[in-house]
Formats: sequence, C-alpha cells, structure tokens
Amino acid sequence: MSSSSFTSTGEGGAVSDGSMGDAVVGLSVDSSSCQPADVETYIPGDYHPATAAWQGVCTGEEIQAFYDACLGPGASPADCKALSAPDAAGAECAACILTPDSASAYGPLIDHGTFITNNVAGCIQLNFTGELSCAKAEAALGGCELAACEANCPVENTATRAAYDSCASAADTAGCQSYEQMASCAQSLAQDDAGAAALCLSPSFEAFYDAVVPLFCGAPPPVDAGTVLVDAGGDASPRPEADAGGLDGGGVDAGRESGAD
Repeated sequence: MSSSSFTSTGEGGAVSDGSMGDAVVGLSVDSSSCQPADVETYIPGDYHPATAAWQGVCTGEEIQAFYDACLGPGASPADCKALSAPDAAGAECAACILTPDSASAYGPLIDHGTFITNNVAGCIQLNFTGELSCAKAEAALGGCELAACEANCPVENTATRAAYDSCASAADTAGCQSYEQMASCAQSLAQDDAGAAALCLSPSFEAFYDAVVPLFCGAPPPVDAGTVLVDAGGDASPRPEADAGGLDGGGVDAGRESGAD
C-alpha cells in the first residue's frame, strides 16, 4: 500500500467532508464491490507541490488544538468547525494543515471529502534536495490507489476505511504495481536517513502529524547554519532544522500516546 498512509476519517471522526461537516456512521461494507477497479488507462495528473516549509502560521498550541478538535480520539465536528471557521483565531493554521484535494498545492494533510491522507510526497519534497522525482512517484502511486478504490470503496466510517485500505493494498500488486515499484525510492530514502524520511513514511498518523505539520505550518526553529531544506519551489535554500532529534513536533506534545492509522 502507498506509504501515504491513509488515515481514518479523522481519528475521532470529525473530518467527514470538505467543509468539516458532521461525521457519517453506520455504513456497512460490501466486500464484493470493494475491489480494485481497472486502472489500465490511469495516467497520473499534474503533481501538486508542497505548499512551503516553515510558513509560520501555526503555534505549537494551535497545532495541538487542531488535532484535538478535528482528528484525535475526542474530536468533535462542532469543535472542529468552530476552530476552522473563517473568522476563527486559528483559521489560517487550520487551512495550512488540511488542504482540499482540489488545491493546486498541498499542505501536510489532504482532504478527500470523507477521509484524509498524509502528504508523504510533500514531506519528501521539503526534506530532500534533488528528490522531486521520488516525491512525484509517491504522489502517482497514491493517485493510482485512489483511481482504483475511491469509487468502489466509499469511506464513511472505520470499517469502510479498513476496506478501502485493503483495496489499495490489493491494487499495489495489480494495476498499480508499476507505480508501487517507482515509489520504492521513498523506502530507499528511509534506509539512508532514519530521521526525516522515516517520519515521512511513518505508519503512525500521530507520529506523522507531530513531525510533519510543524515542518509545513510552524515557525522556523532557531537557525542552525549549514542546514538545508528544500522550499516548495524545489530550490535549495538555507533553512534551519528541528532540534537534535530531527523533526520532533515543533512544540507539539511529543509525549502523546501514538496510535497507528
């Protein structure tokens, strides 16, 4: 399955449509119809670049608040909508964290309507100078999985999300296999760099969120001369990196118990 690590419909069920409306529950899974569609004619669309690194629109507290209100176990549709309303104090931060899949550039999380995905391609782009082709390969695999499974396996709750994930895994060994092979470059990066790349590919949604959301939306850590990050345009520029442990959540409570997606 794509290392974009599809998460549940907001871990607390709050993010359920493009406008963060009420969660939908109770839909059963039809295993006979939830199978990969024919993607023989699939052609990847234009790459959606990462928005930018260290945009400085979120504080650590705002990043935590968005997780709690919209994605965590105690998430609430009402709290999420209030936090993300255009006139809310945290609106700019919320818009940075979660971008619709129709956007020209993607933030750390991508909203597909009833579920979200981690922007692993964008994480690779921002962390690895010269690896834009790998980021594009990762995005192409995620797009193939969507083409194969989004229509046949609509996501409305935890059970249907698991069915979608199974469909995506099956597609990776069938119609999407060539894209899966091209995206293996991300695994190679993880082997070479146990820090940033491993966090980009983390199977834990919380670990990805705590590490990668600050990279996109938080303020730059203190300048560390000689460190380079790649901006959204793909050009190398001097950038600070996170504290000595790598991208450690930029002020978000790293001690929160991690949970796999």
